Amino acid sequence: MKLIYACQEPVVFNEFKFYYHLIVISEKTGDTVNILSPVSNGLKPQDQNKIFNFFNQGNITTQLALEQTEKIKNEENGDNLNKSAAGSINKVIRDPRYDDMANNNFPSIIGIIGTLRKN
Repeated sequence: MKLIYACQEPVVFNEFKFYYHLIVISEKTGDTVNILSPVSNGLKPQDQNKIFNFFNQGNITTQLALEQTEKIKNEENGDNLNKSAAGSINKVIRDPRYDDMANNNFPSIIGIIGTLRKN
């Protein structure tokens, strides 16, 4: 997926109060979709047009990202994953400077984007 928009405001460290709004274009189909992400990936404007992978809510990568975020947020090393954290979100945050992009009729999906590194 190619990132074309990522909400930059406000960056609140993943309190699971809202989804971050992203817009991407699929490299496979050319479809444009909204991604509602429960975690901030720290995406920057220079990440625009980079190629990312999409991980849906049920993907282990998404679950691990939520788990790590929850541990950091709670300043603990807990081993329990709060799987319901993202499920309780019912708001989406977006940057009002880009309402022309954010107000769209593209389908919306919930998940995260990221890159896979080879060791």
